[in-house]
Amino acid sequence: MDPDWPAVDGGGTHELAVETLAGTLRTAVSIRAWHGTDAPTLVWHHGGGEYPYDTIFSGTFPDPDTVGANLVVIRAPGHESRLGVQRVGATLSRYLATLAVAVAATEHILDEVDGRTIVSGYSLGGFVTNRHHVHHDTADVYVPLMAGTAHGEIFLSSVPAAPAARDRPEYLRRRLNFTDSWGNRDHDHVHPVLGRHDRLNHLGTQRSSYPGVSPAVWPVGHLSGIGAHERIRQTLEPHLRR
Repeated sequence: MDPDWPAVDGGGTHELAVETLAGTLRTAVSIRAWHGTDAPTLVWHHGGGEYPYDTIFSGTFPDPDTVGANLVVIRAPGHESRLGVQRVGATLSRYLATLAVAVAATEHILDEVDGRTIVSGYSLGGFVTNRHHVHHDTADVYVPLMAGTAHGEIFLSSVPAAPAARDRPEYLRRRLNFTDSWGNRDHDHVHPVLGRHDRLNHLGTQRSSYPGVSPAVWPVGHLSGIGAHERIRQTLEPHLRR
């Protein structure tokens, strides 16, 4: 995977095709506010199946130019259309490739800027945030929302997986969970948030997937957390100050 990533400056949404071992996947880098490479930069990752992909982001930052930071949204493969996520999620290999593309896009952006950097995301975006921390750890701050490191548990306890996956739960866990790798990093700059009533990414399961870290717990469910725009903004903005 060696895509021709777009230059990170100015504004606009840059579409590109990425060749992966699972085939060609389409992604996008959308720059919603730009104040120069020395300004703080937020890289935001949306939720799984979120369409439009910037729904949470737009609710959280309705006037992005007023934040005083670079705001960049990564569109994961499959989220260019309403049912696209079902195509990339039809096989485990394409789903893993989707995660890898989002992580690689994040690293590209962080490599292009010099100021303070924050990576955050909701649900699927939170798992991408944590994966970037485990694989690269090049951001100054990570704020994963409604996610953990036990990624495979969603498909075994919340969203019904395909029969083949349910027949091999340990294989699914080995490919998607990354709790063991979590111990290879320091986590003082990681600030997870979980939902007390989250029935998708269960509080007990995901809280225990953060060894050595005590996540904040909001009194929300998975869907009500999506609309907690003011709370999300208040959580992110202190990290975006120069």
